Amino acid sequence: MVEIEEKTDFFKSFDEKKLFYRKWVPKANSKKIVFVAMHGGAVNSKNMKHPGEYFSKKGYPFYALDQRGHGNCEKKDIGYVKNYQTYEKDVVAFTEFAKKEEKAEKIVLVGHSNGGSIVISTAIKHKDVADYLILSAPTLRLYGNKFGIFVQEILAYTLGTILPRMKIAHGIKPEDIVRDQKVLKERAEDPYYWEKGTLRWVRTFFRSAKFNRRNIAKLEIPALFMVPGEDKIVDAETTLKFFPKIKDKPGMKLNYYEGYLHELFNEAPDKRDKIFKDIEDYLKL
Repeated sequence: MVEIEEKTDFFKSFDEKKLFYRKWVPKANSKKIVFVAMHGGAVNSKNMKHPGEYFSKKGYPFYALDQRGHGNCEKKDIGYVKNYQTYEKDVVAFTEFAKKEEKAEKIVLVGHSNGGSIVISTAIKHKDVADYLILSAPTLRLYGNKFGIFVQEILAYTLGTILPRMKIAHGIKPEDIVRDQKVLKERAEDPYYWEKGTLRWVRTFFRSAKFNRRNIAKLEIPALFMVPGEDKIVDAETTLKFFPKIKDKPGMKLNYYEGYLHELFNEAPDKRDKIFKDIEDYLKL
């Protein structure tokens, strides 16, 4: 293990917008593979603490972005983004920034939940954005009653256009997605965690997932899909259904984790250590 430090700063994205990020980096002798991570909805870059510390202690710099509408953003923008294409452009810009900062030779792009959905759509359109993808419970479809979700989607498309900044509660109970009690306590005290997102953000969420279902066969970058068996947010069956469209391409792999909750990186310590070891094995680190 090596000594590491956590740092925070802002970087300018494609449109000169300053976005907050944090990184976990070795104090010396960083390896030439850098991890770049996108968190899920409502949380922020702090949610990547466990993988950030784990891999940086192995010598790999780990960068995590506060996506627009999340974390340390302007108050008026909390829970809001114009469209998922904006997120994609941020992913490309942030990845290029991290690679340049670390003089890296390879990029491992990590995405959890909605962050995983954004990583997939970005990788489909930008085939050189990364060398590998790590996808933790990526959102291809929400878990729950299909008709109810269909109605939500139609309403999001309609109202997200008419009332883009109107906010609605996401209704997610942290204890249903996180098993680590320390993380639950920290989330309850996190001033940047939001319980209400705008209708435009919800529309963006659904549109990104739909794009990926329609275009998943175009994904070429080697990817590890990590699917939790007790996910109450993302529909695991949909991911299992669509993965065969790409399973024969080089570097494509799917791991199914029976008994794991939605936030794989915030599982109980023994369980999440298995997750990180599986990532190491996949990347042959």
